[in-house]
Amino acid sequence: MIAELGHLICFLALASAVAQSAVGLTSGGEAARRLTLTTGGLTITAFVILVFSFIRLDFSLLLVSEHANSQQPLLYRIAGTWGNHEGSMLLWCCI
Repeated sequence: MIAELGHLICFLALASAVAQSAVGLTSGGEAARRLTLTTGGLTITAFVILVFSFIRLDFSLLLVSEHANSQQPLLYRIAGTWGNHEGSMLLWCCI
């Protein structure tokens, strides 16, 4: 269930970024700032959900099942979040 929520939040962040681009090109101002904060907040939330999935070892996610196992210490599972292509791209989007 949390994986689906993470996917939904990623799609909402994408929609917010597209709207931010359109508003920024046309009028700018306060609406563009709000969309910037919305996009950033959604992206950070998606990354936190991914970290939580690695901590919980949610093997229903292919990313978790490929880059984590139950014998790893907690610190390595958390680092495994950005130790792959998808997680590191999401981290860079957050930054």
